[in-house]
Amino acid sequence: MALSSDRLLYTTAQNLKAHIEQLEIEYAKHRLPPPTLQEKLARKTSSRAKQKLGDDNLNILFEECTLNKKQRYKQQHVIAAKLGFNTCRCTIKIHLRKSGLNRCKSTKKLSLTDIQKA
Repeated sequence: MALSSDRLLYTTAQNLKAHIEQLEIEYAKHRLPPPTLQEKLARKTSSRAKQKLGDDNLNILFEECTLNKKQRYKQQHVIAAKLGFNTCRCTIKIHLRKSGLNRCKSTKKLSLTDIQKA
């Protein structure tokens, strides 16, 4: 594995190498085929890094932020916390800005009914 070309810190490289060796020993103990590269580099479940928003979650959050006038006045990270998304404020702000929702008070018009369209 070319760790020097990835510019990892020495301790990070040593920890990664130790983890991969431990994983290979565990697979050999259970008589399983050797782990793939994805399994070797998979993030631990106990990692403190917050998961990023997926497209489905982003759509749910966008719809919830533009639901009605009261929701448009709320801050987006407050709505995300109520929905149970455990992400950083900046991540939410960046993703919603890309979707066209720039401010706490959205300028996006709500869906019009057939009577209002006429």
